[in-house]
Amino acid sequence: MTTPGKIKLALAAGLGVLATVLFFQNTETVTTWVFFWSFEAPRAVLLVATFALGGAAGFLIGARRRKKAAAPEPEADAPA
Repeated sequence: MTTPGKIKLALAAGLGVLATVLFFQNTETVTTWVFFWSFEAPRAVLLVATFALGGAAGFLIGARRRKKAAAPEPEADAPA
């Protein structure tokens, strides 16, 4: 395994340990209100859901930007 591969593996393992600690420290149930709807869930579940929604939003925005950047631009010298 190359040095960059070892570094990535060590970072991934460290992030996994931090995520596990964060998950187990936030097991208490909390009430969450979304407009007029309320529900109870462990705080860790809400953290994971928030992270997933943020990741999905970032992915969709990035996909839109990539698609826009890949579109051909109109010719500047073409007559109007």
